[in-house]
Amino acid sequence: SGIGVSTGFGLLYIFSLWCCVNVVVWATVVLSICMSLALTIFCYIRAGIITTDVLDGFFASFNDFLSNAEDTLNDAAEWLDLDDGDNNTSLLGINPFNSSALPDSFTQSLEYTTEFRFAAYVATGLTIFISVVVFSLFERIARAIEIFEV
Repeated sequence: SGIGVSTGFGLLYIFSLWCCVNVVVWATVVLSICMSLALTIFCYIRAGIITTDVLDGFFASFNDFLSNAEDTLNDAAEWLDLDDGDNNTSLLGINPFNSSALPDSFTQSLEYTTEFRFAAYVATGLTIFISVVVFSLFERIARAIEIFEV
């Protein structure tokens, strides 16, 4: 009975992949680029090339963007009469970001600055390489997805 159950779940897994191959492939492509970019930014932060002042500037502009988006959503909710009358509530419910909320691992490394600088340059090259490969093979990836969807 164990072999039958595991075979059944295996076939169910293969069927679900067959149904969702488009989402799985593009999510893998996008997430691989995002993870490569995140590793690159992490190495730049640990090398001290990106400082907390730069991060605070980024977070300030991001907070301004979120505040404007929240004001727009609140105006739209008021116009559509979705407002519950409590003006202190937020539709997005997002607190402002700043670099002090980051863990200690997102600060400059004092011992391995040179190693992180080298890793940041290598990670930058890999991120650029992965992005170029994905964008140059965009049509082939889409065609491969079509083959699996048949």
